[in-house]
Amino acid sequence: MVGKKGYIVMLFLLVLVACNTTTVNTYEEYLAWLNDSENGLTMDKKAGGIIIKVKHLPSNYLAYQDLLNQSQVNKDIVDSLINNYDKSLNFLLNIGVDGDTKKGDVMYHDVKNYEEYKKKLYNMNFDIEKNISLTINEKEYFPVLAHLENVYGLTESRNIMVVFVPETENEQSFYNAKEIAFTYNDELFHTGISHFVFKRKNINNIPSFIFWN
Repeated sequence: MVGKKGYIVMLFLLVLVACNTTTVNTYEEYLAWLNDSENGLTMDKKAGGIIIKVKHLPSNYLAYQDLLNQSQVNKDIVDSLINNYDKSLNFLLNIGVDGDTKKGDVMYHDVKNYEEYKKKLYNMNFDIEKNISLTINEKEYFPVLAHLENVYGLTESRNIMVVFVPETENEQSFYNAKEIAFTYNDELFHTGISHFVFKRKNINNIPSFIFWN
């Protein structure tokens, strides 16, 4: 039986949790929250006329993208997708020209001829995963996938989807470590080594976005 003092403490904790719960009603609000650097899910670095951005992609966001063109979506399908994405850590690496200093397609940055362009494109498609890693509790992980988005020249920056998974199912620190350090060693645009440290408390603070029926 809970005494009066215990009941007050429980009530206080429930109110505290309720106050910390954020809900968004539209995809536009959700995306704006993820893109706001103050929320700790998006980070960037500028160097040598290039801007490198890294965004943590929540499971809820990835599930929404998968079901975007479906006419009807139910909770069971959404839960299944979210549970699947929860087994990995997903990031979007964006490389573009720093608009404050330069303009144009990043793929032509410091490119002298078509051969150099082809080499850069090949490296972004097939070799970039060698220069990306995660460090969690001093253990280093490398991507199981680093996929360059084909934009057909419609955008001046490039997106690379990066996916990490633990080596075994028992690596709890992969899922609950306080900090996740994303490292990109840029040999394509020569901006050096970039470190982006994501905090678990920010990942856990992502607002609720219910998009299914």
